[in-house]
Amino acid sequence: MHTNFSRALTALILLVSTTSQADLLVKNQYALQSSTSFPEGVAFDPVSDTFFPTAIFGGQITTVRGFDGQEGLFYQDTTTPGISFGGIKVDAARRMAWVCGTNALASPVPTSWIYGIRIRPGQTGQLLHRIELPAPSFCNDIALDAFGRVYASDSFQPTIYRVAADNSSYEVFATNPAFAAVPGGPPFGLNGIQVTPDQSHLIAIRTITPALFSVSMSNPSDVQAVTFTGDTFQPAGDFVRFPGPDGLAFLGLKAYVVSNGAVQQLKFTNSSFTQAEVKTNTTVPLGITSATTAYGKLYVINSQVVPVVDFGQPVTLPFTINKVDLSGF
Repeated sequence: MHTNFSRALTALILLVSTTSQADLLVKNQYALQSSTSFPEGVAFDPVSDTFFPTAIFGGQITTVRGFDGQEGLFYQDTTTPGISFGGIKVDAARRMAWVCGTNALASPVPTSWIYGIRIRPGQTGQLLHRIELPAPSFCNDIALDAFGRVYASDSFQPTIYRVAADNSSYEVFATNPAFAAVPGGPPFGLNGIQVTPDQSHLIAIRTITPALFSVSMSNPSDVQAVTFTGDTFQPAGDFVRFPGPDGLAFLGLKAYVVSNGAVQQLKFTNSSFTQAEVKTNTTVPLGITSATTAYGKLYVINSQVVPVVDFGQPVTLPFTINKVDLSGF
């Protein structure tokens, strides 16, 4: 008995010594309690160990504690009926959350803003900046560079904006006709954006029709379409899983593109980020929209927006944040 206990204790010590604290605390799934507003975007703050899900129609940004899943309210916009929050990024060093907000119900055309919200102790938010974009607009996603500069994609305009140095206005960072939705389909162009780990390029998703673009950070007029090898990028014929690419996140040197029912891993093979090898994982839930990284892992948010809004299917609760099994690539 004593020998068995000693062996078990030794095994446990070895396990702890070879497993990081983050690995021990990582949860595979976080259930979200809201049953009235669809989550859409998600970001993670390593300082406070907190996920920040956004919400469509609800006008809320909530918090989910990483170690136990406890939820709280981060920010509520009570001034703009119909506001939906989409893409979000956390600037952990500067204690800021930057978020896209869109009033798709505005008349005569949709309007949107870039929100800059201070992360206060206790993970409550204080609105510091609200920058209106030129209408019609659909602020979709946010990207941050290593210097704290903020970029936003517009699904209704072929434009990527950058927040000006005063944090109270915007400037055009990049605009290109290729960013626009292809005529004849839904007018939904740019979607997820992300700055590459080496800070040399910004990668931008076009949803309709599916494409990926590499934008030079030093010369934003240099916009190149990404070409692919390996698995087919956004294969046609499976509209349920691949209705159009949505979210984008880098984990290490690899990028991950989120679709309704799949995540595609991109391994870029040149320094201009214009060539990528694709691997596809379809073991994820249907209804995912965005991705973030936490504890060195990849997480996606299951918002069910596409199944419910686009395909007319009933909501399946709860909404969730899910860890992606990277061995599936």
